[in-house]
Amino acid sequence: MPRTSTDYTQYLSDELLVSIFSNLISSIAILPPAFGDSRLQLMAVSQRWKYIILGSSTFWDTIVKLPRSPEVCPQLSEISEQWLRKRWNDGHILSSFLLQPSQDFVHINQPGPWDCTERFRIVEDGILPMAGHTTVLYCTLSTKDGIDAFFSIPSGSFKFLERLSISVPVLPTRALAHATAATLTEGLDHFDAFHRWPRLRSAVISIMNGINPLAFKLPWYQFTELDMLHTILSPYLFMQVLSSCAPSLKDGSFAIRFEEIVPSTASSRKDTFDIVKPRFLQNLRLRLIDPTLDTRIFPRIHLTALSHLRIELVQDRLKEGWTMPIYKKLLSKSSNVLKSLGFWDAPFRGYRDEEAEYPTLIYTPSSSHQDLDELFAILPNLQHLHLPIGVYIQKSAADKIAQGTLLPSLTSLDTSSTVGVDILGIVERRNELAYHLTGSIGSSKLDHARAATGIYPTFISRVLLLTPSSNFLRVERAKRFLLSSSSSQRTALDIQYANFQVSL
Repeated sequence: MPRTSTDYTQYLSDELLVSIFSNLISSIAILPPAFGDSRLQLMAVSQRWKYIILGSSTFWDTIVKLPRSPEVCPQLSEISEQWLRKRWNDGHILSSFLLQPSQDFVHINQPGPWDCTERFRIVEDGILPMAGHTTVLYCTLSTKDGIDAFFSIPSGSFKFLERLSISVPVLPTRALAHATAATLTEGLDHFDAFHRWPRLRSAVISIMNGINPLAFKLPWYQFTELDMLHTILSPYLFMQVLSSCAPSLKDGSFAIRFEEIVPSTASSRKDTFDIVKPRFLQNLRLRLIDPTLDTRIFPRIHLTALSHLRIELVQDRLKEGWTMPIYKKLLSKSSNVLKSLGFWDAPFRGYRDEEAEYPTLIYTPSSSHQDLDELFAILPNLQHLHLPIGVYIQKSAADKIAQGTLLPSLTSLDTSSTVGVDILGIVERRNELAYHLTGSIGSSKLDHARAATGIYPTFISRVLLLTPSSNFLRVERAKRFLLSSSSSQRTALDIQYANFQVSL
């Protein structure tokens, strides 16, 4: 007797099939779909499978409408439009859209109805049908077609847009880069569609060809999040951007390249900086390129609400390492609100051999004298501190931290030390003092004492220490002793050993 196949999936629930399909279907739906797309293959099995895939929001969290030029089969375009209409009718808001003309072609080998020459129109077929339901828009402006499509966006589109990403990447030739910059600059003079996007609150701007980002006429005044870490700004342009965002910005990331101060005429606006007060800015990340060349903007930025600050140092022309005192003026207005402060080397040089027992760590040494006392003295409420490799806590500052007269609110410390045991000594003395003041860990007596005098310290409950591998035995012995004491039993110690190599 001939064998008959049995469809065992009929006994499975829709929820279980969705779980199985999720292992076969990409989370990103690319429209129009190409041959071999797992959605097409699974939908062709049965009407039930087609209904489950079209009806499950799991497979439609991110939709990318990808213009394929110059040819797209009408059958595939029709399927994509069915998918889009299904999502719209269900009330789903599209979460992503890619405005980037592709040079890919849909290759079709079958004759007959699949052989076609319909051109996919970037604006009419790719942008406008989705504009009313899009919350996130990604724009990569690197080709003439893409730029033309960008400037064809009519006013009033994307009324529900919440997040915008604009990328102007590095192009392979100088001539192409110059032509792209000229086309963008000319078109931006007449483009103002962004001002009519009332819900836009977040933006990622990556401009790598020198175009002034303010030329895009974005609604800077309504941004609460702005990431410009890959757009190199001059100090003057940075202050302009920050001033434009000051009314609403809460989270910002910026990269600034500093140059030597050149004497200029008194009438030059770039020779002076107005005070900028972003009063809602709480989280700030700065990538500073050679900041010691010109520190004039630091006292002109009043960060009265700043809670978290991360400073990354890039040494392009200078190799002198960190100069910590220059940041005192930047933090002067944040002294009572700053909770987390991190200094990082960027780009991070990392470990040379991560497979080694003690990896080699390459770092650029800082100047031997670092006035950390002055900097720490203005941060009474700082809870987390990350110091870069090569910046060490000198004895005077170490004693004051242990006594609670410096950084009295510190609970988490990331640092490096050529000795190792000196940092554990700070933790031991600090925790012993806090323990005797409270009588036990977690007592409220410490809070009352600090409120009355302002000098009583918190426990240091977390330490990340990087130290040379030659200190292993001494540091491990000190670690065991520290954790055996009542005051530090709850302190988390992460000690990493490395072979230090100086990069000059």
